[in-house]
Amino acid sequence: MITAQAAGQLQAINEQLTARKIVNVVSAERIRELPDESAAAAVSRLPGISIQNGDQIVIRGVEAKYNTVTVNGIQLPSTTLNRTTGLGFISANMLSSIEVAKTVTPDMDANTIGGNVNLRLREAPEGLHYDALVFGDYNTQDHTADNYRAWASVSNRFWNNRLGVFLQANARRFNGGGDIASATWAELPQADPVAGRRPYGLNQYDLEDQVNIDNEYGASMLVDYRLPNRGKLILQNTYSAEEFDNVSFIDRLYLTTGERRFRINRVIGSRYLLVNALQGEHWLGDVAKVDWALSHAKSRRKDDLGYETEFAGTNYFQGQPLTYWTSEDQSSPLNCSRERQVQWATAAPSTKISGSGGWSGPLTSGCPLR
Repeated sequence: MITAQAAGQLQAINEQLTARKIVNVVSAERIRELPDESAAAAVSRLPGISIQNGDQIVIRGVEAKYNTVTVNGIQLPSTTLNRTTGLGFISANMLSSIEVAKTVTPDMDANTIGGNVNLRLREAPEGLHYDALVFGDYNTQDHTADNYRAWASVSNRFWNNRLGVFLQANARRFNGGGDIASATWAELPQADPVAGRRPYGLNQYDLEDQVNIDNEYGASMLVDYRLPNRGKLILQNTYSAEEFDNVSFIDRLYLTTGERRFRINRVIGSRYLLVNALQGEHWLGDVAKVDWALSHAKSRRKDDLGYETEFAGTNYFQGQPLTYWTSEDQSSPLNCSRERQVQWATAAPSTKISGSGGWSGPLTSGCPLR
């Protein structure tokens, strides 16, 4: 297993060693070996990378909104309201490699503060190739069986392998969720920092049940033409979309007052990402190289329905202020009461639409120094 992974990563390791910046590269072989359903999950396996809000990339602790995401060097627009780009609905199967730059260089865009994640799309190899993958699963926690994932691709090269076409499509449905328990602790008044005694008491406990239903689908087409002078023309079109229905049920206990609150949050909406680009690489003899690109990128998120409902009740149990709590009180069961008072409040449904996009066309050139 170690030998197979090293062979697949050989080119990626060479790119890391010869790079003029701190960079991590993951090859297509390594991506296919791991059971990652999205590009965000694949990137999160790299050192120094973490995930924020489920699908946003944090590089070396720098918040996601200060990092940029590109596809074949074309910067993606924001998929949220705070200039971050989510990768949760971009399939990992369409990628040939992932390159994460952890330092800023002069050739990067000015809005790159922390780092850059570059997703490279797969080009067509020689000959006719086609792949298909379909599988499903059963969620034992939520007892759902309508989860599936499908992916298919076809590629070929024409005109003496000068013209290559790669087409792929993917779909995924996830019907599941998770249970999250959290607690809030406060310092008890009998703390003695000088003597090293600092007891804490539990004053709030939350139990959250999440139910998420996501339907994702996408497609990409990459056409490349190899020029006689080692140059290349690339036309890429990428589309990814997601429809989501996310519900959160929160049961919150205020242990010092005996109050209990039930909250329901729900958001139903959709989002999509569209990237079109024409790129060129040209060599002027063996001296200079010129790269150019003309691109259009657009993203949009629409919340069709969003509401929040909260029920507040008192006298669910006998609360105690932290001033009188001891270690015995922390471990004893709650004294529940049958007498309850319930109040409720709800927020009106809302519809939100956000999006961004635009045209761009970078031109770069350079000469090798010997």
